Amino acid sequence: MDDSVIYPQDLQYWRTLPAYAGLSKPPQADAATQTSPRHDGARTPPTGDVPDTWPATKPAPTVKRPPTSEVINDGVEARFSIGEDVFVTVGCFKGMPLVNVRRFYRPCPEKDVWKPGKQGLALAPEQWLALKRNMSSVSSALLACGFSAMHISYKYNGSTFPPSRFDLGNQRYAVVELFRGEAVVSLREFFRPKADEGKLLPSKKGLNLSTQQWDALEEQADKIDAVLKTVLEQKSLTSKVLKK
Repeated sequence: MDDSVIYPQDLQYWRTLPAYAGLSKPPQADAATQTSPRHDGARTPPTGDVPDTWPATKPAPTVKRPPTSEVINDGVEARFSIGEDVFVTVGCFKGMPLVNVRRFYRPCPEKDVWKPGKQGLALAPEQWLALKRNMSSVSSALLACGFSAMHISYKYNGSTFPPSRFDLGNQRYAVVELFRGEAVVSLREFFRPKADEGKLLPSKKGLNLSTQQWDALEEQADKIDAVLKTVLEQKSLTSKVLKK
């Protein structure tokens, strides 16, 4: 008889041993649950241990997003959303017509009340017109800057994009540059330090616009022009102006 072959009579013998005694018996039902035991030997919890339905959780409050454009303050101002809580407000401030590009915030997250924050830049009408005249050039520079950012990300060669600066007047500029690896349009006020008046340095007054925000601003430019014209004519703003 070959020792390497397992014969049926050998299997019958092994099954009589204590270690294999339980293999020939059908699994016993759990007395508490009347269910078969689990393969890992753990006891299946009774049905009563698990609730049929879980208690409903309170849904998070839904915040109503501001419309893309709207007339506010009883027809004195118009506000345009360009994304990520940044708005362009056109109106008069202390009797001066301004185009204000600014980041807003909600003091109470549960309420649909938006307040202007510190990050932003107010442009006089002639500064806004200078920005609009340069929009095509700014967009081209932003596209090139975006490709440079992708080149840095994928090639890891540390190449840089030289900032492109567009003069808006009165030491205010639109600067296309890389900021933390992203292409941005920085609307910013500059200053000349007393120690070296030959230098022109950026101040804290201003904000950076992402590519998506800049595209939204460019898309709304004609409507902003129409509102600014109405403000300069000292006429009351209506929703009809936003449809031009």
